[in-house]
Amino acid sequence: MSLSTELFENAPVGIDGVIRQVIQIFGEHWQPLVMITGIQMIAFTGVFLVLGTLTRLLAASYILYLVSVLQTMITPFYYDYDHDRNYYGDDQQYDGQGTNSPDINIVYAILALIALIVLWVVVLSFVGSIFTGAFCHAVAEIYTGITPSPVNSVRKGIEKIKKVYLFQLILFSFVLLLILFTVVAPICIPDTNFLVTFLGLLSCWVAMISIPTLLVAGIPTIIVEGKEPVEALKRSFHLCKDFFFFIYCSQFCFHIVLVIVVVMIKFILSQLGYVWIIIGHYVVNFAASTIAAL
Repeated sequence: MSLSTELFENAPVGIDGVIRQVIQIFGEHWQPLVMITGIQMIAFTGVFLVLGTLTRLLAASYILYLVSVLQTMITPFYYDYDHDRNYYGDDQQYDGQGTNSPDINIVYAILALIALIVLWVVVLSFVGSIFTGAFCHAVAEIYTGITPSPVNSVRKGIEKIKKVYLFQLILFSFVLLLILFTVVAPICIPDTNFLVTFLGLLSCWVAMISIPTLLVAGIPTIIVEGKEPVEALKRSFHLCKDFFFFIYCSQFCFHIVLVIVVVMIKFILSQLGYVWIIIGHYVVNFAASTIAAL
């Protein structure tokens, strides 16, 4: 019997059982879990600093380019009667169209912007994939009675990053195509029947509930059982199909409870002054990020 199957067969009973088990896991193993969250925040901070600096440099260079273009556009020009040519004030030949209209490479700017957005998405997704795998590995070790090592869990996440990333990419592509066919297409096609649009929206809503519920075990099977991304899809469906409503209700209720608790704690801290608000904000978000990963 594989570990994934054993975990599902020994699953807690009821929503209260899920919440109690999560609290128990966090209470007994909060140190390695918090350390993984800390490493994750440091990694994301480094990514934001590097990519943020690159973005600012590119933006600054393009702004300087626009300034130079505007200076050229307002530069006076004159007519050389001896050679029958128009010239700018800086002796560059005028284009003969009646105004100074140098070419602004809007297309290149748009392509650079798209490339920058893609770079942000890819890098952040890769980093997120590492720590998604790290948390799965840590929780799996907890369930087997082993105290997780943050370094080993992060190393495992790095080792499985390609499979986890491809798994998430497959899910993202499938969801994107689903939205295009069930929501965008009926809305954009003129004279579409209202019933068709309604059924498209309804099917998209049902799919948005079913996909994360049925495929929630995909990444754990990659980390624990070493499945390939496509195999993980099948394995997750096999593990989750008999627990669909339990998994959905557990996820929904758990996150509702987490949001309520976080809001209440932040409200209480807001009455204690700005220093406590700032400190409490980071502490609560830190703890919430760790618990939500469980």
